[in-house]
Amino acid sequence: MGSGLTAGEAYTVVINGKLTLLFTVPQSDGQAMVEKGSPIQSVMLDETDDGYHPIVALGLPLGSACSKFNGYEINRRLFDRVEVSVTHLEIEAQSVPCTTDYPTVQSVI
Repeated sequence: MGSGLTAGEAYTVVINGKLTLLFTVPQSDGQAMVEKGSPIQSVMLDETDDGYHPIVALGLPLGSACSKFNGYEINRRLFDRVEVSVTHLEIEAQSVPCTTDYPTVQSVI
């Protein structure tokens, strides 16, 4: 995708108008992070003039010091269903102390 991506910035990719992906470029702060499926706290639908937009609240299991929101992927391959996968990044090796908080992140998809 080139070298013009900025660390910590979120980017959206749409392929053939059907597959949408939101991802965050990892920051080069020396911590190795791995992508994990996020625990979903709640899902709501917001109706606008454009249609419906899911609002997903997800948890960051290792606390705010060791995990962060990564993005989502939308799959519309089936006529009657939209599939959404939400991910976060976690520090791979517990080499740093994590916080005991359990933050939630809300994302409008």
